[in-house]
Amino acid sequence: MVFAVQDVPATYRDHAKRRTEKRQMELSLYEFLGNAWPLIEPGVEYVDNWHIEYVAEWLEMVTDGRIRRLAICEPPRHMKSILGTIAWPCWEWTSRPELQYIITSYADMLSSYHSRKRRDILRSDWYRSYWPDTRISPLMDQNNFFESTAGGHMIASSIMGTATGLGGNRVIIDDPMNPRMAESEAERDRTNQTVSNTLFSRLNDKNRDAMVLYMQRLNRDDTFAHLTGVDDDMIPTDTPVFEKNGWTIVRLPAVCEQDMVIEFPKSEKTVFRAKGDALWEGREGLAVLNSIRSEHGEEYFTAQYQQRAMMPGGNIIKLAWLNNRYYQPPHTLPVEAIITSWDAALKDKESSSYVVGQVWGRYRLENYLLDQVRGRWDFPTTLNQIRSVLADWPGATATLIEDAANGPAIISTLRSEVAGIVPVTPEGSKIARLKAVSPLFANGHVWYPDAATADWMPDYVREISTFSGIESKNKRSDQVDATSQALSYLERTYGLRSLQDPTRRPKYFFASKL
Repeated sequence: MVFAVQDVPATYRDHAKRRTEKRQMELSLYEFLGNAWPLIEPGVEYVDNWHIEYVAEWLEMVTDGRIRRLAICEPPRHMKSILGTIAWPCWEWTSRPELQYIITSYADMLSSYHSRKRRDILRSDWYRSYWPDTRISPLMDQNNFFESTAGGHMIASSIMGTATGLGGNRVIIDDPMNPRMAESEAERDRTNQTVSNTLFSRLNDKNRDAMVLYMQRLNRDDTFAHLTGVDDDMIPTDTPVFEKNGWTIVRLPAVCEQDMVIEFPKSEKTVFRAKGDALWEGREGLAVLNSIRSEHGEEYFTAQYQQRAMMPGGNIIKLAWLNNRYYQPPHTLPVEAIITSWDAALKDKESSSYVVGQVWGRYRLENYLLDQVRGRWDFPTTLNQIRSVLADWPGATATLIEDAANGPAIISTLRSEVAGIVPVTPEGSKIARLKAVSPLFANGHVWYPDAATADWMPDYVREISTFSGIESKNKRSDQVDATSQALSYLERTYGLRSLQDPTRRPKYFFASKL
């Protein structure tokens, strides 16, 4: 007997509809999330957006075995934890309940919250009605550690609490750093080493199992940078996806930086995103984002919302401030004072900081970087470099030497042969010292030799314009330190005099020797 559609029994239609819904959810994490939403956020309206489906497809690429290292950087409150930490593991268990997970966050409370949400979904009547064979084992059913009857498990813990002997097919790292602690180098090192040394070792099969990182950027040496090796000056702005060191990186800034067409990895759907568009207008539109930017500042917004720990155009010292501030021989420089500024390394080894010596001149409000030497030198070589620079610049009236690292030994050795040595004890952090002299850059009172006559200038500009004060051990700040030391001294010594006697004439007129 052939039934007309209207004659098909209601129960049969209901079963057919449920089979279709079940199949759609098993094929699409995005569909699963939409249906599971009332269990995840009861009473909260689900606000859809293209980026949710887009990120879901990248997670499906991990499920399909096509990606084994995936890093997703997107702004706070944009669903990365709900989609990737709560929904994705439960979705994978619909077809593979034998999968084992280790899921971590920076805090036990956050990890426990996510774990409770996963457990609520898996134990719900809704989930069991579609996937009755996927059940939590009554033998291991705790909030932070539960098993499936098929042998899978989900372990939730803080980053520092992952010293378990159990492993996983998936290691999920969700916001591994506390934003309030991210400026501490010790805290960053502790977190990054735990991720590298402990979490990587927990993968059951290093060749096939996957590690997924979700986070908003915090600084240039956060866990994202540590794992992927990405420096902020290499991040593309014309695509949300790029690869580095075996990682597939998906970066979604809150405000689009340039026009782009975004192609979905599986469905090959495309979305056009225009420069200046908000990532999720229905949830946090431009008005909200602009208020966040205004309240918290550009540095915070660029890192946590734009997913770039280095602000475009520079951090503390903006690249635009350095433009058109170059002098070229035979430009004659009027200078009333010349000083040298030295930042000494601790040891003469490849991993140590450089020794940097700079020559600066001052006239009225203007500060001129006249010369620089830089290298990884041992103690005797450093002494000879100082002597050589002072011989080239006999007008130098002060030689600033940071009273740290090899500084005290240098001061002690040279004090009897060099007049005008000024030991400098650093006050405050590197950030504070550079910020204190940043108005000199912003107002155009710092000048440099042209790169055509000083081959060290490109590296100098790169370092000083990308310095954020939250550098890793492999990021150099020696040129920054020598600069802030020199400018602070010049401003302190000659700044008030410049205001009191603006007609004062220079002691020296010369063309740069460079």
